[in-house]
Amino acid sequence: MKPIPPPKTLLVALLLAIAGLGASNVSALTVLGSLYLSPASSTAVTVDFDTNQVTFTNSGLMTASAASGQFLSLVGASFTQSDFQYDPLAVARGKLWESNSGVIPSTWFTLLNISYIDEFPGAYLTIGGNGIISMDGYDPTPGNWFFFANASGQAARFDWRSVTSVPDTASTPVLLALATGALLITRRFIQA
Repeated sequence: MKPIPPPKTLLVALLLAIAGLGASNVSALTVLGSLYLSPASSTAVTVDFDTNQVTFTNSGLMTASAASGQFLSLVGASFTQSDFQYDPLAVARGKLWESNSGVIPSTWFTLLNISYIDEFPGAYLTIGGNGIISMDGYDPTPGNWFFFANASGQAARFDWRSVTSVPDTASTPVLLALATGALLITRRFIQA
């Protein structure tokens, strides 16, 4: 039986495993989950179907009515919703809503596009598209959003859902490093 490979080969395998662990810690922390905002009791929503404008009273005060994933701690928190125009050709880029001061973690949404409009003038408006959500401690994360409002301003809701899958764990780089180490050891036995 052949002797155990020299410490140099084992050291190389160990360094590869450590490098794999280090590379996995660089992965992005994406926001996973969904968030639902509804107007606060003193906030009314007005939809002007002629100008494609959505306007909020009371500085657009919204409340997180439901959530999942990393948003769970935000249920009951207050947000400020900006007025916006829902014409796909006239989408204003920028923050569509953001958490109010004192809400931790600070969270905001940037509108990228409007890809879906369903309206029945005088009755309701449903629009949707893509955007980026940002939250302190996480990387900006792409997601899908939908906004619903009825013409009377009695009901409105903003929904956001991440479209990012769960990032890979450290297991893949570690397994690759261990496999490389095993190949080095096997090669050593075959050559001898």
